[in-house]
Amino acid sequence: MLRSLRYPVALVIVALAFIGGAATANLRMWFDPVVAITIANDSGQPITAMRGEVQAGTSTHLALLDSLPAGEKHVMYFHTPGQARLTVEARLQDGQTVRSSENYLEPGVILTSHIEPARVRGEYIGRM
Repeated sequence: MLRSLRYPVALVIVALAFIGGAATANLRMWFDPVVAITIANDSGQPITAMRGEVQAGTSTHLALLDSLPAGEKHVMYFHTPGQARLTVEARLQDGQTVRSSENYLEPGVILTSHIEPARVRGEYIGRM
């Protein structure tokens, strides 16, 4: 009797291990083509409008932000199927507009864009 239960029990254990691994990978976004971008307002004044644009192949993804107080941060997630470019443009409270140069992205990258008084500086943080 015990020998006949050995294979079904082993199959259940393997299935549970697979489901647990798949759930963990999903929660940690290990295989999801996601880029995490943190916008940090280091300008000393509020941002009145911000635009983040990610271009990957023939697709373009936009993120618009109405306002961001001085010293605050905002995290954005973009799905990118492969290599992509990020540009950030922000309008400060005094009317000045600052733009970033293009930043290279690929799935799993974590990047911080620092909005400063005269420029936008990208900082590569690492991978998810």
